[in-house]
Amino acid sequence: MELSVIGRGIFEEEIVSGSRREERAVKALGDMFKEVADWVKTFDTPVVSWVEEECLIEANERVFKCSILPPGVDFEVEGRMVTNIRQALLVEEPVLLLGVRGWGLILNRVLQRVSDGRLKAVIIYDPLSDSYKREVVSGSSGLSLHTGSPFPIPVVSVRKSDVRDLLQTASGCRIRIYGRARLVRDAVGRTLVAGVNGRGELEVHASAHHDHWFNGVYDDLIGLEALLGLARRLRGAGNTANVTIISFTAREFGSPILPSWYWSWGSRFFTETLESKGHIDKVVANITIDNLTGSTLRASYHPFLFKCVKEVKGAGVVDEGLRFLPYLDSYSYLHRGVPSVALHNQPEHLMRGHLDHQEGSHFENTVVNLVDVSMRLVSCLSKLEDYDLEPVSNMLTSYAESEARYLAGKIMLMLNSVKGFRRRASVLQEFSPTIISYQPKLEINYGLLEDLNTILKAIEAIERNNYGGFLVEDLDDGPLIDVYVDEYTRDTVARVLREVFKHRVRLHLAKSNKVVARILGVEV
Repeated sequence: MELSVIGRGIFEEEIVSGSRREERAVKALGDMFKEVADWVKTFDTPVVSWVEEECLIEANERVFKCSILPPGVDFEVEGRMVTNIRQALLVEEPVLLLGVRGWGLILNRVLQRVSDGRLKAVIIYDPLSDSYKREVVSGSSGLSLHTGSPFPIPVVSVRKSDVRDLLQTASGCRIRIYGRARLVRDAVGRTLVAGVNGRGELEVHASAHHDHWFNGVYDDLIGLEALLGLARRLRGAGNTANVTIISFTAREFGSPILPSWYWSWGSRFFTETLESKGHIDKVVANITIDNLTGSTLRASYHPFLFKCVKEVKGAGVVDEGLRFLPYLDSYSYLHRGVPSVALHNQPEHLMRGHLDHQEGSHFENTVVNLVDVSMRLVSCLSKLEDYDLEPVSNMLTSYAESEARYLAGKIMLMLNSVKGFRRRASVLQEFSPTIISYQPKLEINYGLLEDLNTILKAIEAIERNNYGGFLVEDLDDGPLIDVYVDEYTRDTVARVLREVFKHRVRLHLAKSNKVVARILGVEV
């Protein structure tokens, strides 16, 4: 298979939303889609852009190259290098050298733990790869879609191969870190939108993104190749729904308010605009392709789409259920009540993060498989007359023996009483919170009654004598669990959490009354 994007210089350079390089890349991508789609246009998005110009570490007359972590801006600091927090307490103006593996949220949690107000800067490196890292660092302690701030001190990365020399050279002397970078406010990011016309009024959206850190092969040039291949297949297929193909801007960074939930701003703004214009009612489902590090292809999906995902599981696709959806552009659609399926290898990306070199070179087979799986999904979604309720019913049966059994039955009754894609999706969205767990494990989950599910899992863990901190938030409603458990508090905490479970059930039941009234057209 001949590749159109991978290997072309304009795409394999770092592309930041709102930059001139993005403008040139979107134009080149648009020219490619004009050959395979029925129409092509761009969608402007307000963004903050970021430009890195230089990063250097000077130690004992030697100079080491570094890479600034966004959204860091111009800085010049001096201090003494230390390798742990205990050492930092013993020296003036410490600069912490830290080995960190993984993506941005992992790094941010680590930085929050080590930042004590005394550090002048943090230098990070990947302990398993000789690469610079590029992750967005935030000054906020938790995840939020609201206004945030940058990390208060400079954070830069170096290659693993430079760490030993840097430590030896900096021993016994002060170092200087110099960086030039800037934020560009009021910039414009460009999302590319192309369409392959089909039958009827409804649409299936298939999306990837073109902005990326470093060379972006896995995140997400492979996704762009797959979208081009999908468009070629659709032109000759016929008998499918209208398919809108989208390459988003500002997937990695770009929200003007710098929230700690820094990813997927481009798709959030796009879906919000669709909803404000009433156009989102036409969208049956979204297919997101992203984060394809490694050879494994995984599918995460809304339960309404289980029937279609089941048809592609035989193609070597790992079934992940609802897991990982909040990390991807699929979540922007879910947040607006549109079911989504994501094709990805997110677990590998979470462990790896953004590095400046690619691993492997067999991209063609991955692209071919993605095109085939995407085409089969589009064909199945085009045949849907309404969303399948059986997977939701199966999920709700787990509450049959709990205090939530009446709530579960009421949700199914509401779903059965409404017809049509949008109405069923909007009902289920009302009871599908986004839950962020910071302890004992950092993860984000979205799904039907996910708050209740999380509380039950915490109770089970405590009853298995898993002690320690439990810190969990509801993205919209705030704190859900914040306790420390040991052998003395085990039974009391478990009892309190059961009461919290009952309280959340009552909140959902109150909401269900409003949903029923809306269905019946009655004001409450």
